[in-house]
Amino acid sequence: MSVISINHEDKALTSFVKGSPEMIQSLCVEDSIPGDYFDVLERYTKDGLRVLAMAFRILEDFDSGKVKDCKREHIECDLKFIGFLIMENKIKPETNS
Repeated sequence: MSVISINHEDKALTSFVKGSPEMIQSLCVEDSIPGDYFDVLERYTKDGLRVLAMAFRILEDFDSGKVKDCKREHIECDLKFIGFLIMENKIKPETNS
């Protein structure tokens, strides 16, 4: 999933993307992915945590009019990895096993 933000001072557009770590890794430029990416991911998932990856791209060749008509594949590519979003979903005590 993506969202595009606009900086109202300089009209720069930035795409922020979240998704599965495997998909985000495949959409990022290689040098933005840390060497321990999959080790860190595995550590969190083995602990039963939900993991999303986040990345961004400054849309230098786009303006707000062009972005409206653009296909998703043109926005969600050449991303730079930001980090992982880690979530824990604890079972409520009143939930039956």
